[in-house]
Amino acid sequence: MRPMNDPMIQDLRRVFGPAKETYGMRLGGQTFGNTYLEDAFVYRIR
Repeated sequence: MRPMNDPMIQDLRRVFGPAKETYGMRLGGQTFGNTYLEDAFVYRIR
């Protein structure tokens, strides 16, 4: 878990926040904020 002011979380919210449904999204091979995500699963982004 990361704090809401973490650059990675802020970038994820900026990119995926407007989406109607983010539950169950798989991410990988991307950089968000200052963190490279090799493989990740998004449960929910608000």
